[in-house]
Amino acid sequence: MSSASSVTGRILSIVLPVALVMFAAVLHEVAHGWVAYKCGDNTAKNAGRLTLNPAKAPRPLWLGHPARHHGHRGRPRLRVREARAL
Repeated sequence: MSSASSVTGRILSIVLPVALVMFAAVLHEVAHGWVAYKCGDNTAKNAGRLTLNPAKAPRPLWLGHPARHHGHRGRPRLRVREARAL
């Protein structure tokens, strides 16, 4: 096997899985927005996020979902005024 072929193989073995994971993450987020839209929440549609274009993502895909990092477990955060009204 030539060295150029070996280098190309190594690059593809890194780039292809990364590209597939990024595509899967974009598809996953679009699915979230689509389900929310079907359930009556127009936020993602109004922001133009119901697209497979990763540039429309609200945050870089590698940051993950912020609820996983802050322990909110999917519960919406309340603003101080909203919390006082409860």
